Amino acid sequence: MQQHFDILKELSQYRTPYEMQLYFDYVIDFLNEDKEALKLARFGTGIFKKFNEEFVPAYLFSLSPHFPPASKVKLILGKQGYDFIVKDQHGYEEKFEVSAFQEGQRNMEIAKRLNEVGYSHARVTDYYGLRQRAEYYMNETKQNMLKKAKKDYKGVSLIFSINTSQFFDVLEKEVELSVESLIHFIETTPFQAKAVYLIIEDGRDMTETAANILKVK
Repeated sequence: MQQHFDILKELSQYRTPYEMQLYFDYVIDFLNEDKEALKLARFGTGIFKKFNEEFVPAYLFSLSPHFPPASKVKLILGKQGYDFIVKDQHGYEEKFEVSAFQEGQRNMEIAKRLNEVGYSHARVTDYYGLRQRAEYYMNETKQNMLKKAKKDYKGVSLIFSINTSQFFDVLEKEVELSVESLIHFIETTPFQAKAVYLIIEDGRDMTETAANILKVK
């Protein structure tokens, strides 16, 4: 099994945004060729969890308008209280912590289905069911944010990530479940952090998603 993880042995290196793109594409191309590694990546097994949950947001941030010119980014392995560092051309380092509510059981079921048959059908198709799922997702996202608000992140910037693509129509119609409502929640929640950003994955490509990363506070 170890050979399937070797693609990520250079995961933690300083890279420019362009180098982040090259590395991301390199890993994706490898996964498309190595089906066993792809299965592990879908499950977030081992270091693939770091790639999915930390490298990808760091890559998106490196493409965003908030990324300092002529800077490099490096993923940090281990438990230091932050996930990646951005170093500017003068050597100044800024620390970032990435966080998102993970629907563990559901994600595992989707990964299992993809690995078995190559596709996954959504369980919920009616509006009421989608609204219930959206309400659960947004409530759990807020709870995750409140947990982060209780921790001391002085000197560290927080990056929250949400994925709204599965119930976009519901969030557009239900004001209390909207992204705007979540942004207001972040604005009014006291965080012990240098800054707070929000990544919104809504089905757009990575370049557009990165371009629309918000600095909320």
